[in-house]
This record gives sequence, structure tokens and C-alpha cells, in this order.
Amino acid sequence: MITIEEPLVDEVPAQRRVVVEERADDDVDLLLVVVAAGFELERDPLEHDASLRALHRDLGQPTVPEERAQHDLLVIARRSEREARLPRWSDELRSVTERVAVQSVRAAILGDTNDPGGGQFPQVCLDTADRKVELAGELVGGLLPAREHTGDRQPIGVGQRANDLIGAASHVGTCSYHAGMQLTEPQQRTLDQLIGTERPVFPTDLAQRLRDRIEEAARGLELVDALWLGKERLNDLDRCEGTFWSKLSGEGPAFAHNRATAVGVVQHRAIEVIVGARDELDPHEVALLAATRTAEREERFAEFWRELSRPEQDDLLMEVTRRTVLFEGSFPPLRDLRRELAPTAEVPMKAELLGGSLVVSGKVDLMLGRPDRTQPMRAQRLLIDLKTGGAYPEHAEDNRAYALVHTLRFGVPPYRVASFFLEGGTWQVEDVHEELLFHAADRVIAAARSASSLRGGREAMLTPGRWCAWCPRAQSCPSADPGLDILALGA
Repeated sequence: MITIEEPLVDEVPAQRRVVVEERADDDVDLLLVVVAAGFELERDPLEHDASLRALHRDLGQPTVPEERAQHDLLVIARRSEREARLPRWSDELRSVTERVAVQSVRAAILGDTNDPGGGQFPQVCLDTADRKVELAGELVGGLLPAREHTGDRQPIGVGQRANDLIGAASHVGTCSYHAGMQLTEPQQRTLDQLIGTERPVFPTDLAQRLRDRIEEAARGLELVDALWLGKERLNDLDRCEGTFWSKLSGEGPAFAHNRATAVGVVQHRAIEVIVGARDELDPHEVALLAATRTAEREERFAEFWRELSRPEQDDLLMEVTRRTVLFEGSFPPLRDLRRELAPTAEVPMKAELLGGSLVVSGKVDLMLGRPDRTQPMRAQRLLIDLKTGGAYPEHAEDNRAYALVHTLRFGVPPYRVASFFLEGGTWQVEDVHEELLFHAADRVIAAARSASSLRGGREAMLTPGRWCAWCPRAQSCPSADPGLDILALGA
């Protein structure tokens, strides 16, 4: 709102953007006011009003008539507490320019004449023509020292009050979450507690130090063929060296889908459909579209799908539908938050080391967050592994492996990794730090050393356990756990 004696503009009701007139009492009540390009100015306010003329001189910006054809006008003032009284607001506007860069914007604050929030705007977007609006200093009632930036380790959320919006804007993009978005309690919990965390800044040389650590340790190893290591092979080594080597050597039958694996691959495709769809889809439509796309792109699944009867196909689709409903009931609407969270499903990543002799790879079920262009080493991404069963210790190691591959691939770590359990809407989470990443790097080194020595003829160290059920050597291994029914469990 701007304190004025006479209206400066003619309102255009069709756009539902308003400039509210207040009594002329020299007080500033609200902070951010945008005159949209659709308004017709009766006269130039920067020349007509003495206070705005002072702001115009400080900014050195072109006047509104010169900008009106392409841009909107952003006017920033400082908010007082309701019981406090301010000096003349022209002095306040002058003080803002010492701490705030003000630029013309195309999209800004949109006010609704029927806004039930009493002046809380439903959308704030900080984009400019060159995407370089920077807000610092004391804004919207929040104190931010000049040495800090709006992205410095602050929580984010949906439905924030006006004095929270600016600080949140740079966490996951250049636009704040929609304040008017209505979420259920589980969706809000996921947003606040899983997604809405602090964003640490990492050293610029971190990825190179990780790469150097792995390559220096593995450089003298005999890796005849390219050694590919993902979370499965790393877990195999943790369980039993015999299982690790047998699978690395390609022993065992070729992969073939069963109902469980088919449901899993279609479910992951369903998340991709939800995230990428331009329109809202029914969960049943999502499941059918996911199965169709999977059959078109994966021959092994296509063969399995064709062999199912229609009732069997319907049963599989219903299971995918159930999981889709659980997913949508657990997360905020990612399609609506695409600009802010940049959700991406099924993200394949790999990092080649030693000129390609050693490859670390992984595919992340769901990645949220976009890089911070103003501070590239600020961790902005959350990596999520979606689960339908229970929690196991190896899940944490899987996520650490994802964090390592992401760091090597993109040069900056994710800020957090998590396994999300759809049935209960709960998660197993770990914030990323250097020790976690170097631990994951050491697991890669251990796997490379083991593969090299086993290739050289060393006998594998055998450790029996539940994993014997799916080991290719289960029937002949002298150390296989005798308490397990290998044939039943391996079927």
C-alpha cells in the first residue's frame, strides 16, 4: 500500500490487481507494492509525489512512463509494528535504497481484492528480466544483516506470513511457495520437516578431493575391464565377498521380471508421470499411462506384460494405483511446485574415475531442488529413494552412495538424502556432510580393491546370512546358511 492523498491509477478489475488507497497520515502499513503494467497511470507518481521523487533520484531508474511498455513498477518500503510510529515515509524509502537493489519486474506481488488473509499476498515472485533482483537488509519486518544473503540457512514453508516470504525465496529457486496453497497435515509435515531444511554451503574443492581420494587409492589396482559400482554391488561386498564377486562376474540367471519387480518399475514410471504431467491426472490414469510407457521403452517388461491376462494386468495396475495414492497423499503437489522445487524423477547419474576404468553410478527415484546460481556451492537438492517395504540398514548406505555420485557428477552435494516409506508416510533421513561423503568414497575404494584382488586369484571371504537366498552360488557354497531354505527364499 502507498499512502496518498489522491488515487494515482485507474483500477483494471479484470486482472484482480489492486493498489489500495489509505488515509494520508504519513504511516507505512505494508511493504511491497507493485503496479502492474495493465494499470493506466494518470500521471507519473515519481514526478508528482515529493517523496517518490526522492526515491527516484536515489535509484537513478527511468520513470514509469519510460518502462510501462515492458515492465512493472516495484516500490519497496519498510514495515513498522502496528503500535510503532514511523517518521515521514519519504525518509524510510531513502533508507531502503542503502540496503536494497530495486529493479523493474515483470511478475511480482499479486493482490486479490477478495484476499481473506488481510493483506497477505497469495504469490510473490522475484523474477526480473535478467533474473538478478537481490533483496538484502531489513525487509518485511525481518532483520537481515548486510553481510548475509537471503539464502543463508533459513527454513522454508508454505503459507508463510509476509515477513517470511523474502527470506525463503532463494532456498529452492527464485520464487516463493504459493502462500495460498492448502496442504494436508502429512503433506505439510513432508514439506516442513523433510524438504524444508537448512541449506549448507560446501567448499569448492570438495568434489575434487573426493575424486583424488578414490583415484589415488585405486590407481595401482589391476582393473582390466571397466569396473561399474552401484549401490547393489557395494551392499553385496558388505554382506559377503563371495556374493559380491559372483554377481560382479555375471554368474546366475539373466534378469527376468516377476510381479514384484514389475510393480516396482511401473511405480517409478508413475512418479515420473505425476511430476512431468502438465494436467492433473487420476491415479488410475497415471498407473495405466505408466505401464504403457514402460512397455514401450523396456523390452523385458513388455514381454512380461504381454504374458499377463487382463485380470492380472488390472491387479498390477491397482497395486500401482494404491502406491500412487500414497505418494500423492504424502507429498505437496509437485506439479504445482515445479518452478520452486524442480522435481525430477528417475535421475541416472554416473561418475567416471581413472579415465573410465572405474565408474560409480546410481539412479535416484526423486530429486527436488534447483542449483543456487548466486552461490553455486550452496547445497540445494534433496535426493529421495521411495520404498514400499520396511527399513533396513543398507538403505542408509544406498543414500550415501547417491550423495557421493551426485557430488562427483555435479560438483556440489545434495543437502539431504532420504528413504521415504510410502505406507506410513515416514522417512529415514540423513543430512549430507563431508564425513558422510568420504565414508561413501571409502566404500568404493574397498570394492575396487576387493575386485582387483579377487580377479588376481584370491579366495573370497564367505559370510553366511539371509543374502544367501539370492546368491548365485547358494547351492554350492560351503558356507551357505543351513538355517535358510535356499530354494524357497530364492524362488
